[in-house]
Amino acid sequence: EPIIEDADFIRQAAEVAPEGPWSETTWSEWIGKVKDATGRKGKALFMPLRQAL
Repeated sequence: EPIIEDADFIRQAAEVAPEGPWSETTWSEWIGKVKDATGRKGKALFMPLRQAL
């Protein structure tokens, strides 16, 4: 079973995840929404997402 260290953050990120279809701008748009929703940036933003994905 996977271990997600920051489940609340991942839950917030999932809530603002875009529906398909995805394009070349989907990642940057989603990251912008996650950043706005959580106030995180840099390593605190990207590392938990990388681990969860």
